[in-house]
Amino acid sequence: MRAFDVRNGKGLEMTLVADRGLDIPVLRYKGVNVSFASKVGLRAPSLYTEDAGRGFLKQFYAGMLTTCGITYAGAACEDGGRQLGLHGNYDNTPAAKVAFETVYEGDEAILRLLELREREKEEQMADIKGEMKKIEWGSQIRSYVFQPYTMVKDHRTGYESGNVDDVMDGNLDGFITAYLKMQ
Repeated sequence: MRAFDVRNGKGLEMTLVADRGLDIPVLRYKGVNVSFASKVGLRAPSLYTEDAGRGFLKQFYAGMLTTCGITYAGAACEDGGRQLGLHGNYDNTPAAKVAFETVYEGDEAILRLLELREREKEEQMADIKGEMKKIEWGSQIRSYVFQPYTMVKDHRTGYESGNVDDVMDGNLDGFITAYLKMQ
């Protein structure tokens, strides 16, 4: 876990934890501790387990500043079918993966976390890509036979064409139609 000690020369000392949303677990002024640390101690984000209700208390280290994310302000509840605990996993997100953008709707400014948008994009791409297979013998989409006879076969749809030259020249209409009918 990456942490940075910061001192300003006027007696202020703090530790910033980059892998926990830039939390400040330790803050001292002129050598006097002004932060609280629980018995749990500072734990790596990989040890975090989401648990509805008060589960986060088992691993909450407290500190001077602990981020929880804007969706987790208040008591444990259910929101839109999603169970929200007392504390979110925002502070278990590396700072390098979190950014925000401001979108204006009329006079209202809306902040959006980019990490969430990236996750949505990844899910959309996974839907578009579909099931990915390993590239190995027997996983090909089409077979092209030039000798001793000519044939092109699509293994997904079973569609065959005996005119290899036509297919090699770009005439894939039969293959596309068969694939679309399969969907």
